[in-house]
Amino acid sequence: MSADHDLEANKALVRAFLEAFAQGGFAAALNHVSDDCRWWTAGATYSMAQIAGLGQWMEAHLTDGIRMEVGTLTAECDRVAAEAQSHAPLTNGQVYVNQYHYLCRVAGGRIVEVREHCDTHHAKTVFATLAG
Repeated sequence: MSADHDLEANKALVRAFLEAFAQGGFAAALNHVSDDCRWWTAGATYSMAQIAGLGQWMEAHLTDGIRMEVGTLTAECDRVAAEAQSHAPLTNGQVYVNQYHYLCRVAGGRIVEVREHCDTHHAKTVFATLAG
């Protein structure tokens, strides 16, 4: 089995990535991701610079960081599927709580691709009043 197919190591990497959101914010989480990672969500693919910028914008509107509860992790070959739930109180008094399914591809001990599935309607509704 190749290093990229070490299923337990890949699951540990993805768990560390998701838990890093709560422990050190988006920058800490992105330390587990390759610089050229492709991040897909809601039909669009983003660069890591775009994702980092979104993370900084979100963090500016959080009152107490974001908690990410990691659920089931399933690994096969170089992919890890992860279920998670976020909880983040916002400066506008709302609370962002979302359910996620991430499909991450791992290579060289880093996450090189993320496919994020979540309730985009909830995200838009909660964050819309913060835009500006």
